[in-house]
Amino acid sequence: MLQFPHLHSFFGYIGYLKNLSYPQLFLIVIASGHLIPIPEPVTLIILGYLAGVGRHNIFGLIAVSALAVMTFDLVIYFIGKSGSRLARYLETKIKTHILEKYKDASNFDLAILFIISHFVPGWRIANPVIAGVTDISFKKFFLLTFVSAIVYTPAYLLIGYFFRSKILLLINVFQSAQKMTVPIVLLIMLLLFLVYLSFEKKKKVYNSSIDSL
Repeated sequence: MLQFPHLHSFFGYIGYLKNLSYPQLFLIVIASGHLIPIPEPVTLIILGYLAGVGRHNIFGLIAVSALAVMTFDLVIYFIGKSGSRLARYLETKIKTHILEKYKDASNFDLAILFIISHFVPGWRIANPVIAGVTDISFKKFFLLTFVSAIVYTPAYLLIGYFFRSKILLLINVFQSAQKMTVPIVLLIMLLLFLVYLSFEKKKKVYNSSIDSL
């Protein structure tokens, strides 16, 4: 992804975004990280900054960005669900145990997976593919991607909005931290899993004691 080694490239991107209309910003968010070699979260942080300095309305940006994220996810979902050659190729890139995890997950677990996936590089685009190839219904996918989008997009937009005076520092920290995102998320998931196992063990002990009475 594009870094900002020179200030003029950073402020040049801001200067480009600040004069765009909402329909144009909708397309920019969809293209970020794909057609445009700038990570989607970086674009969202910058848009939040522009709202903070009065160039755009923060609520308008939240609506446009969430809609853009959902639109991108829906396109990838239908590609995964289509059974096309591209869908089969993408499916081969996903480990079997991950596919099974989606198939067996409860609605709550799926919601957590969808939300977390938006913050993890790589998993962000894999998530709608997995949803398509595992045949999650459109109604369920639409609801899940809506929930994840309204958590994910405001998170980055509001970072740029409230910490606009530290925008350069934010971008540098974000770009440095991206490499650490996956291990951190995996560690959190492991800790949650251990807590769950501990809870289940206590529950079994409690049930056994009740049965023995």
